[in-house]
Amino acid sequence: QILHRFAIFHPHSKANRIIAANAGFYTLPNLDTTLPFGVKNTSITTADLQLSFTNNLTLLLGKLDNEAEQGGTLLRSVSADKQGMHRLARGRFFHNFSKSVAEKIEANYNWTIKIVPNVGHDQENMGKAAAKLLYD
Repeated sequence: QILHRFAIFHPHSKANRIIAANAGFYTLPNLDTTLPFGVKNTSITTADLQLSFTNNLTLLLGKLDNEAEQGGTLLRSVSADKQGMHRLARGRFFHNFSKSVAEKIEANYNWTIKIVPNVGHDQENMGKAAAKLLYD
């Protein structure tokens, strides 16, 4: 839940890699929507977003963290459900939305998405996948 927000709200971070995994919903880099679903009325500017998009953020999603997943608690609301009906859909929505914002504001987009096969909402196996990305 936190690291994709860190990438947005701390564009000057010295982190050389950020991995965000299986969030229940996302704060979008959207200057027209208020928190927690966007960044309107925060200190975030278009220039901040341009810089944020250059950071090395990997969105790590479990392929089985889908409509059949029963693990964890998934926020259900009109606003959250606009992002998708499960974590995998919401992660894909966040990535596609962010990429479209980056294109619109002519930012270099260095955020990537990686789908982990055979893993649902499982912190241990997602942690192993993150460790491979960080340390292999």
